[in-house]
Amino acid sequence: MNVDHLMGALEARAHGGLLAAPLDREQWLKLQPFLQVRFLRAGDPLIRQGESEREVYFLAEGELEVSARTHVLATLDVGSVVGEGTFFSGATRSATVTPTRTGVAWCLTLDKFEAVAARHPDVAVALLLWLGNILAKRMHTALLAGEFT
Repeated sequence: MNVDHLMGALEARAHGGLLAAPLDREQWLKLQPFLQVRFLRAGDPLIRQGESEREVYFLAEGELEVSARTHVLATLDVGSVVGEGTFFSGATRSATVTPTRTGVAWCLTLDKFEAVAARHPDVAVALLLWLGNILAKRMHTALLAGEFT
């Protein structure tokens, strides 16, 4: 697996009107050694509600279902980012994220992000701004839906 696969998924998602990753190919190549590829199996949770791993995932293939308690909150497709809330806050996961079919996700852990920041600060800043933008958009959507008070 190379990062071009992931870049293609993220770019396709951006053409659907969502936020494009501000990293260029050179920056993705710098980031790639710090990412872990996760092969997803349908029904095997990627993230579990209540856990606190500080990891963010970039979905390159497949589909993810986001649920809290027994309610499905969202279905995420290729090019989606998931886990950014706990990645930033260290709080417990607010939802369970489960693949609905086989797929591939790229994972960035907090310790690997810190290593990226030390070696490639330009990549770290671009990544933080992008993830922060995604988080802000999700919070805005949740406010409109009445999920926050």
